[in-house]
Amino acid sequence: YTRQQTALSEGRKYFPYAVRSVRIPFMDSEIMGRFSSPRPRNEVTLPEAVLLTGDVDMAKEDLQDIENAILECGMACLSIDMPGTGESAWKLSESSADVYSKAIKYLASMGEVDVNRIGVFGLGFGGYWALQAASECPEVKGAVNCSGPVHDAFKPDRLSKLPEFWKKTLAFAMGYDPDKPGEVQKSLESMPE
Repeated sequence: YTRQQTALSEGRKYFPYAVRSVRIPFMDSEIMGRFSSPRPRNEVTLPEAVLLTGDVDMAKEDLQDIENAILECGMACLSIDMPGTGESAWKLSESSADVYSKAIKYLASMGEVDVNRIGVFGLGFGGYWALQAASECPEVKGAVNCSGPVHDAFKPDRLSKLPEFWKKTLAFAMGYDPDKPGEVQKSLESMPE
């Protein structure tokens, strides 16, 4: 993971768009993000913006191809790690929505994007948080849930049918030790329905 971060950091100068790391103060820590925007054009308008987040088995650095596609469409992008992944200081929990709310408010306050055209794109479980953010944050005008859970996905009978890999990955993201007996089951039982 560290090598991936280093490679992206060193390669930034070759990207066809402006990119920088951002630190968003939140609670007793910071949300680590990467803000990318189209190179300045001869336009007076600010670009639309997308908050991008991934799945429980991804870090923001894994989303580079999606970020590139967003930028090629002329939109700005703020990529953050889903709680429990990458550089996130928080574990996955019911209050994870607060991380996204803070990131959206930060994006809207930057002065570099059109505050009336902010969307959220979530891949996998990040799609769940994209929909959650759209329902709770008035700044969000659109959301994409790409293969994320919906409806009764968190009901115990559904969770029990997940492949073992996903159960362990979720348990780890929630702060449980998936290799310790009973921890995976305990993590699944703590999920809200």
